[in-house]
Amino acid sequence: MKNIILVCLLGFIYSCSFVRNKEVFDKYHLIAVDTRSDLCLGYEVNNTGNYVCIVPSQILAFTTVGKYILLKQRPYHTKVASDTNYYIVPILKDNVIVFPEDSIIGPLKKHEFDTLISKMHLGKWEFRELNE
Repeated sequence: MKNIILVCLLGFIYSCSFVRNKEVFDKYHLIAVDTRSDLCLGYEVNNTGNYVCIVPSQILAFTTVGKYILLKQRPYHTKVASDTNYYIVPILKDNVIVFPEDSIIGPLKKHEFDTLISKMHLGKWEFRELNE
């Protein structure tokens, strides 16, 4: 009986973890809870290991450039390439009154993203594609 309870308890504990948790920069992580395809950009809340998704799934690629995280995202329900969105996420210092989702630029279409990035003079960079 003790073994059954222990197995059930361990199963419950391990079922609460992330399928994927990749640090992008400091408190910003790419996280997926159920499947790798539900990857979103999460922000860690108060060093608790709890995250709030600030850019929704499905993140396809990312990079960090200076004080920004650049993301390529496609809504979870579609595989159509023209539905791809782009986001510019300023990297903010930790502060209990900061809401990182308030400063996000996006979703943008490719031409809007390219125009804005050009105006920001971020130099050369490349997306790091994420494979499932």
